[in-house]
Amino acid sequence: MKKNLKIKWVCSSRVDSVDYEMLKKFKDAGCWMISYGIESGDQEVLDSIKKGTTVEQAERAVNLTKKAGLSVIAHCIFGGPKETKKTIQKTIKFVKRIGVDFAQFYCTVPFPGSKLYEQAKEHNWINTNNWENFEQNYSILNTKNITAKKIMFFRRRAYLHFYFHPKRIYNILKKLKSKRAFLNFIRMVKDFLRWI
Repeated sequence: MKKNLKIKWVCSSRVDSVDYEMLKKFKDAGCWMISYGIESGDQEVLDSIKKGTTVEQAERAVNLTKKAGLSVIAHCIFGGPKETKKTIQKTIKFVKRIGVDFAQFYCTVPFPGSKLYEQAKEHNWINTNNWENFEQNYSILNTKNITAKKIMFFRRRAYLHFYFHPKRIYNILKKLKSKRAFLNFIRMVKDFLRWI
């Protein structure tokens, strides 16, 4: 702002680390979108992954961000030890209700060296030895509550329920103010369809 640079930028933050004054300053400095690791709309799931935030903090952060005039992208993760069909549906409803502009839905990955990996090995949850599948677009955990196959099903459903609504499609297209932005959007849609 001191150098009067006219740039547009995005950033990531935790939902418990923002306030309105900071968000307004970000907007004034050229920020147009913030991504938050919301992870889940279910408090028990958040507590089980030791996220250290609450669903109320997530809703408050989104409300303040929208009030400051910024777009919001929510990052959610399906498939942890406490995940169920019900908690996934709760998360989908939550991100739709709080009014985020974009949402990403990932799969829990038990990376070697993590506590989750040790827990998954102990309970025989990991359903593959193929290390290429240890990434966020694949579910490889069959926990006692839900299978990897069901996680993939609900992940596809989450994207369809979130994005394929006339109002959301209209709002996304409204944000595309240049030919380049539109072409980038088309490229992202193609990539998205490849993964779901």
